[in-house]
Amino acid sequence: MLRPPITPRIEPGHSGLPNPERLTAGRTLALLFLCVDVAACSHLDIKQRAKLQWAGPLVATVNVAQCPRTQGTLVLQNTQVIFAPDDGTWTLAGTVRSNTIEAARSRSLPNHQVYATELRASWTGNKVQGTYTTPICTYTVDLTRF
Repeated sequence: MLRPPITPRIEPGHSGLPNPERLTAGRTLALLFLCVDVAACSHLDIKQRAKLQWAGPLVATVNVAQCPRTQGTLVLQNTQVIFAPDDGTWTLAGTVRSNTIEAARSRSLPNHQVYATELRASWTGNKVQGTYTTPICTYTVDLTRF
């Protein structure tokens, strides 16, 4: 049994061709979603590639008897730095500019004095070298990338 062909119904005043404005809007919307998707994936990829880590010894140079040798870890992601001396019991936040790393943290003690710590270091390839200072100790920082 054969059926007659289906013919589209064309309303008066309409040519029956697709509306070019709708096609453009649809294409624009599809292109926008594609760009957002690509940008999001690129952003994640850049962040993942930019995460670098170093670890190594911190050796006291001032008050050696009171300041035991310890370990430190530094994480760099984009321009933000987190430095964790003494295996992370205290962390410092900072930034990197060019090859200079600066991080600091302070807190008020019960006797209203400020306990301030600071990292000043330079970054060259696989090494981060500099000084970590506390109110009592000064350490030489020598970290290697892993």
